[in-house]
Amino acid sequence: MSRKMIELIRIFNDSIPSVVKPHKEIEGHKDKFEEELRMVKSENEDLMSAYEMTQQELDELRQKSNTLEIESEKKAVINIFKQMNSVEYGNLLDNVALSEKQIRELKAKGWEPPPEAENVSMTVRMFYKFLKKYGISPMAEIDSKLQINLNQSELYDYEGSEFKDGKEMKNVRVCAPGWTYQKNIISSPKVREIF
Repeated sequence: MSRKMIELIRIFNDSIPSVVKPHKEIEGHKDKFEEELRMVKSENEDLMSAYEMTQQELDELRQKSNTLEIESEKKAVINIFKQMNSVEYGNLLDNVALSEKQIRELKAKGWEPPPEAENVSMTVRMFYKFLKKYGISPMAEIDSKLQINLNQSELYDYEGSEFKDGKEMKNVRVCAPGWTYQKNIISSPKVREIF
């Protein structure tokens, strides 16, 4: 063994008696140690309780964050489709619905589009199916006839003469279906008074 190692062992051996106290001296501190142990256990329980509460709050914050993210995505989808159905973009959704209805009616009468127009016909039908699949739904059937009063007219984009009072009923025809996304209104149905 090296001299340094022997020296370290000697220093260690010399310090053992100062670390190990006589049995009587340790007995005197037993109550103090037990009290400190109880305090440490109590603090540990408090810390565990605080940790569990913090973890629960963190889980709640994560859930709120996910909910906000979903709501934000929903608003983005609604805004995109509102833009698509705006006058600026030619009421695209309304026109797709009208075109799909016309194609369906023509095909029911035996019409087949010429080969050069088949692609357009198919694209309109596929886009309409896409809208329905992803929860973009029409609110009313195009060309359907309704009777509405003044209060009900607020649910529509109404075009016609003024109502005399709240009880007066008017006959209207649906010109554009209106659209919803997961029960959120993208656009109201457009109705025109029938004279």
